[in-house]
Amino acid sequence: MEANVGRSSGAPEPVTEVSLWSYLNVLIRWWRIVFIAPVAVAFVVATLSLNSPRQYRSIASFAPQRPSSAQGAQQQLSARLGIAAPTDNTTSPQFFADLLASRAFLESLLLSKYSVVDDSGHSGTLLDYLGMTARTDRTSIVQALPKVQGILHVSVNSVTGVITLQVLTPYPRLSEEVALRSLELINEFNLRRRQALGRAEREFIQDRLEDARVRLVAAEDALASFHARNRSISSPDIRVFEARLQRSVDLRQELYVSLAQRLEMAIVDEVRNTPAITITEDPTNMVEPAPRNTIRKTFLALVLGFGAAVGVAFIAQYFAVAATQRDEGYLEFRRRVATIAKALPKARSN
Repeated sequence: MEANVGRSSGAPEPVTEVSLWSYLNVLIRWWRIVFIAPVAVAFVVATLSLNSPRQYRSIASFAPQRPSSAQGAQQQLSARLGIAAPTDNTTSPQFFADLLASRAFLESLLLSKYSVVDDSGHSGTLLDYLGMTARTDRTSIVQALPKVQGILHVSVNSVTGVITLQVLTPYPRLSEEVALRSLELINEFNLRRRQALGRAEREFIQDRLEDARVRLVAAEDALASFHARNRSISSPDIRVFEARLQRSVDLRQELYVSLAQRLEMAIVDEVRNTPAITITEDPTNMVEPAPRNTIRKTFLALVLGFGAAVGVAFIAQYFAVAATQRDEGYLEFRRRVATIAKALPKARSN
C-alpha cells in the first residue's frame, strides 16, 4: 500500500498533447469569423480606397549650386595665410530638405495665392484650400502647418545631392502651382542669403584691404628708407636685413592683391541675381494621378484581418470550452459581467 502511494504521488502528471488537427478544428468551427470577416474587411478597405478622392502628384527636383567663386577665393586665401576656413553647410542637400520643412517656409507657402483651391475653381491661399477661415490669423496658420506638411513629401539623394519634392492635392493645377511656388521660395531664400553674405564679405574685406594697404605702404617706406640710407650694400648683415625687408614687402603685397581680388568677387556676389539652384525636373505640365495602392491596402487588410480573426476564434473557443466544462473561473467572470451590466443603467440614470 505504501509503495503504491509513493509511486502515485511522485509520478508526473500526464501531458495532454495538442495536435495540429485540434487547431484546424477550431478554425473550421468558427469559419465564419476566420474566413468571412477578413474578406469583408478587405472588401470595405478596397471600396473606401477606390471611392477616395483622387490625388494628383507634381514632382520637382533641384540641386543646390556649388559654392560661389568668392567662397572659393576665401578658402584659397585662408589656406595661403594658414587659417582654417569655416565650412558652409547652407549649401548641403540636407539643409534644403530641412528648409522645406521649416516653419518660415511653410508659412510663406500657406500665404501665397494660387489659381485653384476648390472644386469651383476659385483662387486663394492654401489656408482657403485647407478650410481655414481667417487668412492671417496666427492660430489658423499654426493649425494649418501639420496639414500642409502632409501635402509636401521631400526626399534627398545622398549620392547625387538632388532634392525631390512631391506635392499631393486633389487638384492638378494646385499641385503644380504649389511645386512651382516652392521652387521660387527656395530660390528667393538662396538669393537673399547669397547677397547678404556678399554684402557682409564686401564690408569685411574693405576694412581688411585698407589695413593691408596701410601695412604695405609702411613696409615699402621702410624698404625705401633702408635703400636711401645704404647706397652701397657690401656687408652681409646689411644684405640679410634688406632681404628681410623685401620679404615683408612681398608678403604684404601678395596679401593686398589677394584681398583686392576677393573684394571684387564679393561685390559681384552682392549684386548677383542669377538662379541659385539648378532645377533638374521642372513641375510645369508634369502632373500625374497619384496611385491609390488599392491592391496593397486590400492585401494588408486581408492579412491583418485574418490574423485578428484567428485570435478571436481561439478566444471564442476557449470561452465555449469553459462554458461546457462549467469552469469556476468562467462562471465567476460571467457573474461579474452580469453585475456590471446591471449597474450601468443605474449609473447612467444618476
